[in-house]
Amino acid sequence: MVAPELQRLAGLGMALDLVPEGMLWLTCQRLHLQPPRSRRRGQLANWLYREACRRPSLARSLVAELTPMLLPSHRWDGPPEPAQVVTVLKRSRRKGLALGLMWGMGETIDDPAWAACWNDWLKDSASWRRRLTRYVEMVNGADALQVAQSMVADAEAERDRMREALRAMAKACRQEIARLREEIEALNAVNRRLAVLRPLRDAQILVLGDPAHADGYRDLIQRYGGRMEFADGANRQAVRAALDGRYDAIVIVTAYGYHTTQMMVQKYARHVPLFFANRGGLGVMERVLVEQVIPTLFKRLRGLEEPASA
Repeated sequence: MVAPELQRLAGLGMALDLVPEGMLWLTCQRLHLQPPRSRRRGQLANWLYREACRRPSLARSLVAELTPMLLPSHRWDGPPEPAQVVTVLKRSRRKGLALGLMWGMGETIDDPAWAACWNDWLKDSASWRRRLTRYVEMVNGADALQVAQSMVADAEAERDRMREALRAMAKACRQEIARLREEIEALNAVNRRLAVLRPLRDAQILVLGDPAHADGYRDLIQRYGGRMEFADGANRQAVRAALDGRYDAIVIVTAYGYHTTQMMVQKYARHVPLFFANRGGLGVMERVLVEQVIPTLFKRLRGLEEPASA
């Protein structure tokens, strides 16, 4: 059960946002209120809501003043009829909900449309209502000191719960960090073993051959740790453009190129080790890599790494 005081505050909050500011100024005059002057939009509604929270009697007076603004046919100080609230609700969900809540009618209206709206509000306002339970106690005449002590006790209990949750989270984080470090060490060990099994690590190789085998060449070179750039060996323009790059080795598939291809390589990349594959098959290419390219480049790469590791 939701206390009528909480329903009243919730309804007032909605109604104050719905009523034009000019009407709120007139309401202040009728209730002999003196709100601070401000040009900011919504400032008056916020001030009235804060005053209603501080003064329950003012909250009841505001309910009586705002009801005709939401329900123009309402002509007396008592609560509207449930049917009137439902009618307003069907025209404007927010207005109808505000009207019903202001009069604490949330659990007394028997209508499917209202029930759906009411249940949605209960879900959305659960946290807000928990925070205001002490307000209801104060309105009902509870001792202020006891309420304050109860609030302090609740705050300390919440602090202890948060502290335990943070400790558990920190412990889980430390365990996860330790697990990740172990995994990183394991991966580093695997990388060190793979470095021995991948003798073409970081080597850039240009292959001039059959486009139909380009993907196979790339997979083959990547298997040994290298990177491949490919160009059609029968396309002089493609070969010339590819020779502008920097490579550790060049492999020509002689069965799919011209004699001029070799001449272009010797002219534009004379300092790059050059190897030949007599046929375009992957088996021949792998034999060239294993028997010629890898021994040559492995010695060169090891020679470059030795001074750095010394």
